[in-house]
Amino acid sequence: MGITTTYAEQLLFTGRDGSRSAFQDVVRDGLDGGLDDRIAGLGDVVRGGSPYHALLACAALTAWGHELGFQTLIGWATAPDRTPWAGEPVVYHPASGTDAAFETLADAVGRGAASGLTPGTRYLRVAALRAMLRIYHGYYFDRTLAIAVGSSDAAQLLHVDLRAAFERCLPLLRDQQPPFDLGFQLACLLVPLAHVDDEAAAGYACQLLETQSHSRRVLRQLALAMTAGGGPASQAVAEALRAAAPMRMAYR
Repeated sequence: MGITTTYAEQLLFTGRDGSRSAFQDVVRDGLDGGLDDRIAGLGDVVRGGSPYHALLACAALTAWGHELGFQTLIGWATAPDRTPWAGEPVVYHPASGTDAAFETLADAVGRGAASGLTPGTRYLRVAALRAMLRIYHGYYFDRTLAIAVGSSDAAQLLHVDLRAAFERCLPLLRDQQPPFDLGFQLACLLVPLAHVDDEAAAGYACQLLETQSHSRRVLRQLALAMTAGGGPASQAVAEALRAAAPMRMAYR
């Protein structure tokens, strides 16, 4: 028997009080375990629901720290061309129309960071973050993955993966025009990196400036990341950005 739309939407869009609710409100209601009676049903939706409902069910399970959510996310990020929605996105960035599925999933990981995890699900959470970092250059995340990586001790565990993401992204910014704001997305990733590798973060910030000095959005995020980093190399870049700001404004 297939998963009906009615059944999936009852699980995904019904609040704890039984009223129709936004999906994010349902996720929030379940963070303390108050909707654990839906976990089995959401697992069925992940396995047999429509692509849209499967994505949201995975996001809910992931936010609630359930291993099926993490395992499914890892599988999708490992083979993004074989996701249920591959070639036919089911959630979009409102301005660009870019597929926002992985942004949704990264947001779920970040939202669930404060919930209690077992050693096993803690390992899966880091593995899910690592899998998404490996596709950071090709998929829209905005700031959600950077926030998720920085919301716990994961950044230290993902130090090598963070640097690898920069090495994949920077050549694309020099040679191509990605369909989403990869420059801003990469600037966001400087925040967790700066906390574990000040020198590397400052170096990547300077490389990012080579192609993104025209973008106020990127410049603001760079300044925020370098100021938040706190290390001497990051602080030097932050000072240089502040000193250059009046000159950039004069030439606009």
